[in-house]
Amino acid sequence: MGTLTVDNLNLKGSGSVSSVGTILQTVQTSKTDTFSTTSTSFVDVTGFSATITPSSTSSKVLVMVGSNTSTSGANNAMMKLVRGSTDIFIGDADSSHAQAAAQSRVNDTNASLTLAFNFLDSPSTTSATTYKLQYKVQAGTGTINRSQADSDNATIARVASSIILLEVRG
Repeated sequence: MGTLTVDNLNLKGSGSVSSVGTILQTVQTSKTDTFSTTSTSFVDVTGFSATITPSSTSSKVLVMVGSNTSTSGANNAMMKLVRGSTDIFIGDADSSHAQAAAQSRVNDTNASLTLAFNFLDSPSTTSATTYKLQYKVQAGTGTINRSQADSDNATIARVASSIILLEVRG
């Protein structure tokens, strides 16, 4: 049995069926080690970026992020999604509020909170394009992939985070 590959299919009386929306490539990076910061300004999360080279300027990139965070004290931690050096998925500017893609506060030092978000980007390029997470805390320490207490026992997990990029034909 062979495989039939069709770029466009012309159906009698109904025009053509295009391949818009087809997934052209997939890139994934995972972060299994930990990252901590006391920065109250956004900083890059070390080792947590993914790079894709779109095949067409009309392609879109679906960015799917799943990450885990914990904070010391009753402090907020915030994440944002960045393409290169450009913020691409953040909330609107409003007074003195920080702009972020996600925010968490974990009061239990033996817990971490999973933050997940998706964003369909239109990078309009065929150059290598890097997506990364930036992270900051209100005060104290923010940590990715472990709890603050990090107790050494089987009931407290070390966890993992990932970024998945899907090139979608435009």
